[in-house]
Amino acid sequence: EGVAVTLEEGTDDFLMGPITGDFIQTAETAPQVLVSSNSILAGCEVPTSYDCSFRFSLALTPRVFTATAAWSADGSSATLTIDGTRFHNDTALNTVEVGGGECIVISFTILADGSITGYGVSFDSDSLPAGVTGPARVVCTLSGAVAGTHPLLLTAGTHGLALTAATVAVPVAITTVQTGSTSALGGGLEVEITGFGFGDIAASVAVTVDNVAATVTKFSGYVMTIVTPPVSSAGAKNLVVTVGGQSATNTVN
Repeated sequence: EGVAVTLEEGTDDFLMGPITGDFIQTAETAPQVLVSSNSILAGCEVPTSYDCSFRFSLALTPRVFTATAAWSADGSSATLTIDGTRFHNDTALNTVEVGGGECIVISFTILADGSITGYGVSFDSDSLPAGVTGPARVVCTLSGAVAGTHPLLLTAGTHGLALTAATVAVPVAITTVQTGSTSALGGGLEVEITGFGFGDIAASVAVTVDNVAATVTKFSGYVMTIVTPPVSSAGAKNLVVTVGGQSATNTVN
């Protein structure tokens, strides 16, 4: 529009090849998925349609509204109950992750239409395409997560990642504290600590004894070894492990 084209007959030949994809693109009203390799744009060859359009639909996007966690007594695992909509109706294709830990889906329930309200839009199951659910509940078992408050990541198969503001607070837990002997006031005692929520990065774990930082010498996720610092007096001292803003307390002699 607004472009004037003049054709003139000439004698000089002009040859350009190979013709790159951007020269043979057609005008489209919908956003297109573009792929390039080595700065060469790929052509769209979707069978029969030659249409590589992509449309985002909020009405079909998976959404998580609530997520509640029930932790085991030792803090090693939790059962998460997740309510939402537009999940995949194949249970195995709904995957959940929190804080680097996988949440294994143990049940999937289709809820009654009208059971999710108050969000300004209907999430019932009317006129949904194949594989998409209306209101639904996913229950999964979480383990191996790093302590801290983390977003809940639910992927509903090819429908993609769910929209949600839900977070899960993962605690840090100390299950055992083992020492070879009673520590001297000057410190230097090796202490083995086992527990959950430590994560995989030693630098993200802080350990104190009697409010003094201890040195972590060995670390393997669920087990770590520290060397106690000097203390001001004899007797049992608080041992505190902190990860991601979550803390657990035990004692060491």
